[in-house]
Amino acid sequence: MKPTFFIACMVLLVPMVALATNVPTDTPLRIIFVSSNTSDGNIGGLTGADSIVQAAANNPGSEISGHSVTAILSVVGTSAQSRFVDGGEPIYNTRGQIVANNFSEMFSGAGTSLANTILYDEAGNANDGIVWTGTEADGTLAPTHCTSYSTNSNQQDGRIGQSNDSDGQWVQWGTLNCVNPARLYGMTEVFAVHGVPTLGPASIGLLVLLLIGLASVVFRWRST
Repeated sequence: MKPTFFIACMVLLVPMVALATNVPTDTPLRIIFVSSNTSDGNIGGLTGADSIVQAAANNPGSEISGHSVTAILSVVGTSAQSRFVDGGEPIYNTRGQIVANNFSEMFSGAGTSLANTILYDEAGNANDGIVWTGTEADGTLAPTHCTSYSTNSNQQDGRIGQSNDSDGQWVQWGTLNCVNPARLYGMTEVFAVHGVPTLGPASIGLLVLLLIGLASVVFRWRST
C-alpha cells in the first residue's frame, strides 16, 4: 500500500482529532454555552429563557443537540444557582475546555475564577458579548432584572454578564436597558460521553466528508 495513502488519511483525520477534545469519557459532566439567539428583556421569565436556550441547543450544527438544557438566569423567587443541583460534576464549554470543577465554583463572588471562559455558543462558535443573567457573582438575584425578565421597557435595566470574562464578571458585568437584545447562558443536564465525544450534526458532517475523502483516496490508489 502506497505511503501517499497513509499521508492522505492523516490529513483527513486532522479535523476529527481536533474534535477529540479534553472532555473525559464515561464521566458525568455538564456543558455550558452562550446562546446564538438573542432576546430583549421581555424573555418571558424562566419558562421563556429555557425555551430560548433549548431552541439554541437544537439548532442545526449544535454540538449538544438531543440534550435537555436550562437557562442560567435569576428572577424574583428563584436564583440561577438554585436552578441546578450541584453533584460535583465538572463543567465544560462547547470547545471541550473545562470551565469549572463544579457548578458552585462558578459562584464564588469576588473570588470567582473560571478555568476557561464560557464564550462559545451551542455550535462551538465564539460569541463574545453580553448575556442576560439577573444574577450577582455569588449566584443570588441581582437588584435589576427587567421585572424578572418580563418587560422590554426602556425605563428598566437588567443585570448582564460578559461571556469572555473568567472572573465574577461572567455573570455580573453590569446592567443593560431592557429594550436592548442580549444572549443567554444555557447548561445541559448531567450526562456522560461514552467511548468518544458525542458528535453533533456539525461533527457528523465532517465525518461524512472524511469518509468520502478516504473512499476517493482508496479508489485512486486501486486504479494505479
